[in-house]
Amino acid sequence: MGVKCSLLGHDYGESEIERERDEEGDEVVRTAKRVERCRQCGQTRTISENTEVTTLEAAAGVVREPDGTVVAATDEAAIT
Repeated sequence: MGVKCSLLGHDYGESEIERERDEEGDEVVRTAKRVERCRQCGQTRTISENTEVTTLEAAAGVVREPDGTVVAATDEAAIT
């Protein structure tokens, strides 16, 4: 943190959205954060954060019946 920021406080600019996508096993974790950065020192402040956890099939657009048959799929999904 810069001296100016410690005396006068941070000067945050416009907010930005940062998106992340992580695959963990058969799950997909998507995170979207709205952040602001200080123009003087670059410190980041998180305004809001949303996390969504889905299965790989749901992320690909695959819908299955309880017995396992595929009901609908997008072009990206492979129907087996």
